[in-house]
Amino acid sequence: MITIYQSELYTMKTLTKFKLLPLGLAVWYTERHGEYVETVSREMPYPYEESLATALTHLRPHLMILTEMVDGLTPDEAQALMGADRYRVTGVTWGKDSCGVTLVGRKELRGNKVLNLVAPFTKFDDEFEEYMYSEGLYIAICDLEAEILEYIDGTKRGESPQLAIDFSTNPSTDDEVPH
Repeated sequence: MITIYQSELYTMKTLTKFKLLPLGLAVWYTERHGEYVETVSREMPYPYEESLATALTHLRPHLMILTEMVDGLTPDEAQALMGADRYRVTGVTWGKDSCGVTLVGRKELRGNKVLNLVAPFTKFDDEFEEYMYSEGLYIAICDLEAEILEYIDGTKRGESPQLAIDFSTNPSTDDEVPH
C-alpha cells in the first residue's frame, strides 16, 4: 500500500478502485485527515502520462494468467506472446486493507468485438490459494498505485493536445488592426 503524507496534520490517501475513461481516469479512494476519514470518488478527464500506461502494461500478463486466457506460462512469456497487445487492463479494485486486488480488463476480438475480463480476487500473500506470481503482481500494483496517486495530486498528468496553445510565435504585423 502506498501512502502519501502532507502537511503537519497528515493527509493519507488509500486507493480502493480505479478505471480508465475514454480520456482520463475514474478513481475511488479514502482520504484520512488526522482522525477523520473521507471517501472520495472522482472522474478526472485529464490525459495521463505514458508511465501510467506502462504500469498498466505490466499488469497485462497477470490478467491473462488469472483469467486463464493462457496456461502454463510465466508473466514474461505471456507478455511476449504474439497477440498479447490485444489484452488491456482497464481497472483495478483493491481488497480490504489492500491485501489483494481484482483486475478488470478486456481482450479485443476480431470484428471490432471486445471480450470483458474480470480476474478473481487475488491475495498477495495467501497460504491456502497462492498465486505463483503474486510477488510480481504486488510490485506491478505498487507501481500503478504510485502513478495514480501522482495523477490525483496533479503531478503526473499528460497534456491534452486540444488545450495546448503555442505562444512562441509572434503574430504577423500585417494582421494588426489599425487604431
